[in-house]
Amino acid sequence: MGSRTVDAQKKNTRTVVTSLEGLPAWRKPVKAADQLVRQLIDYIIAKGLKAGARLPPEREMVAETGRGRSTVREALLLLEMKGVVEIRQGVSGGPVVRRPTAADLGEPLTLVLMFDGATLIDVMRARGLIEGMISGMAAASITEEQLQQLEASIERQWLNIENREAFLNESRVFHAVINEAGLNVVTRVLLEALQNTAHMTMIAVEYSLSHRQRVVEEHEKLLAALRAKDGELAASVARAHVEGGLGYWIQVAGSHATDPIRWSTRLPDAPAKR
Repeated sequence: MGSRTVDAQKKNTRTVVTSLEGLPAWRKPVKAADQLVRQLIDYIIAKGLKAGARLPPEREMVAETGRGRSTVREALLLLEMKGVVEIRQGVSGGPVVRRPTAADLGEPLTLVLMFDGATLIDVMRARGLIEGMISGMAAASITEEQLQQLEASIERQWLNIENREAFLNESRVFHAVINEAGLNVVTRVLLEALQNTAHMTMIAVEYSLSHRQRVVEEHEKLLAALRAKDGELAASVARAHVEGGLGYWIQVAGSHATDPIRWSTRLPDAPAKR
């Protein structure tokens, strides 16, 4: 057998790599400030520091962490932007722990949805799905104290039926109690963030008195389902409640209903029928 033939056979038996599976992907190095942010967040959570707890001032952080002053300053700024700390001014100022809330997700989530061209209809329908899920879960776990809170909220809504701001605020209180009773922190946070997006972007309208009355009546139906521990009925009522509110808003908003969401504005000709 000639040497050329042997060489050809060797070439044919060479291993061909068709996949790089298992090869670690290249990761962008984490900036020193970002790394310090993560370490400080882990520290705050591990130590169970409550809102209002004071962290060491900037100069002490520089000494204790071994980071440069600019790195510590940037990390504190990032923590403040994330809602984890509040930087107080004055002699006794400095970084103070703050607890992030679902409302903090409102603006970032809204910006993402804006750039993706989402409409308020998209937001409200997603909210209806999640609210139905939470209401169904709440039926099994809601306490007597929470049921009484819902009943008291409904009473205040009837009392403030003609006061738009008080009525809307009380409606948010009603749903917040149910969100809390659902006992699932992930769905609760997502729902609160979507509600925040809706509040920031919904075209302001004057809700008619008859619509407000219908809202409270639907709240009463939802309360009855929760009292009966009927999760399926509670979920159905909650979804219909959100869908009904969306339908009313679409009717009033008219051609603006399908516009991509933007920061909240007021319709110049928004009706205020009773």
